Amino acid sequence: MLKTAMVFTDNMVLQRREKVPVWGTAENIDSVTVAISDVSVTVPVKDGKWFAELPPMEACSSCEMTVRGGGEELKFKNVAIGEVWLAGGQSNMEFMLKYDELRDTEIPSANEPNIRFFDYPEITYREQLEEQNFSEYGFWRPLDSKNAPYFSAVGYYFAKSLYPSLNVPIGILGCNYGGSKASAWLDPSYLTGDLESYITDYEAAYKALNMTDEEYLEAFSKLGRHAPPREFGDRMMEGSASMRQLMRRFRPQNAEGNPPPMPDMRLRMTGPRSMNCPGVLYRMMLKDVIPYAIRGVLFYQGESDEDKADIYDQLFSAMIRCWRRDWGKELPFLFVQLAAFEKWGMNSGNNYPALRRSQLNVTRQVKDAYCVCAMDAGMRWDIHPKRKRPIGERLALLARAKVYGEDILCMSPIAEECTRHEGYIEIRFSNAGDGLVIHGDVVNALEMFIEGEPFDCTATAEGDILRIKCRAIRDDAGEIEIRYAEVPYCDANLYNSAGLPAFPFTMKV
Repeated sequence: MLKTAMVFTDNMVLQRREKVPVWGTAENIDSVTVAISDVSVTVPVKDGKWFAELPPMEACSSCEMTVRGGGEELKFKNVAIGEVWLAGGQSNMEFMLKYDELRDTEIPSANEPNIRFFDYPEITYREQLEEQNFSEYGFWRPLDSKNAPYFSAVGYYFAKSLYPSLNVPIGILGCNYGGSKASAWLDPSYLTGDLESYITDYEAAYKALNMTDEEYLEAFSKLGRHAPPREFGDRMMEGSASMRQLMRRFRPQNAEGNPPPMPDMRLRMTGPRSMNCPGVLYRMMLKDVIPYAIRGVLFYQGESDEDKADIYDQLFSAMIRCWRRDWGKELPFLFVQLAAFEKWGMNSGNNYPALRRSQLNVTRQVKDAYCVCAMDAGMRWDIHPKRKRPIGERLALLARAKVYGEDILCMSPIAEECTRHEGYIEIRFSNAGDGLVIHGDVVNALEMFIEGEPFDCTATAEGDILRIKCRAIRDDAGEIEIRYAEVPYCDANLYNSAGLPAFPFTMKV
């Protein structure tokens, strides 16, 4: 039997102007021929597997790809060639358009068949594909009002914003898993040095279950799910009240009128079938789409890694190196700094400021890795902010400038230099454009400390300078520390002339 990998379906988008890998399996077949229009490649079958590489092609909106071998033929219709981006991360990247605050206007008007989306099934072990219903995953969806609800909202706004600039088909290849740690998305061989703690912590947690591997697998198989995957996701994304309603529905009261205990969450959070087993999503999901030709990566993740915020920059940098190795190219990474957030259920944003600093460090340390600030797009009491449009559009700005070469302001302001004067301090920013802008009368979430003691201050913006005034700022005042938006949640209101919010910062002088 002749098969291709799951990612090859009708309506797929292939990467233009680069070699296009196509691969799959074949039984009792000697060779396979892959053809698009007048381009054809024949390759041998070895050990039941085949791998073809089509030459670079220019963009097209609709063509047919055929795969032939051993008298069998597979036809893929409405194939496009254009720009392909992988959308990775956890639930805020998975977050579908049907949850977005603008869904009532965006979904009915969605009609651009050259924008398409593929969502890879969220699995942690191979048998899961047969055990659960993934019928809504694993195929390419052209953008229309029927398919739009299932698009990643961030991917949708990214593609919608980018399409007019490129005027070629755009494919978003979704490969993400809600609640996942970045350590699940890379080859564990990269977890060395400080990062080895991800492995030792996992091993200790698994050992604490006090189960053999066989006992673990048996117990895990009995967990089931609280609800069908999409319904459970719907309630979680809609917000806390809806999630509580779902829990009541799927946890009926017992004879005493009390809900029975939740299934042992330790089984869900650790062990070889946990989504956070180091490398599990890399093995079970990502490797199934490597080396599908892509232009770059969009990544929105980090909420599940706040417990190790101080080394997240090392972890994410290692993940980037791993993915670039496997794709064999220096893929650009466009990623989202965690949005403003304070608390949601058992989730707290207490370590978000430190994790945001780690994320911004990656922009400074890793070539062709660029960060989007989302401090004005968060929700105080919901870890899944419903405003995904600014995030997708800002990612598109980064792509237009850093990948496709447009001369536009695409980065948020970054505090670069702090100088001290009698009675005031000046902080100079890069990426200010035509000048910094304060939305409102004061700069929110601005704090000043002199030798650790807080002082009130005022601020004004002039060009690329934020001038901070306070009578206590004197030559003999000691160390002065300025913080902006270095809190889990705030109403961030400092922008550049392109409407991009300033990154949080701490400056000392």
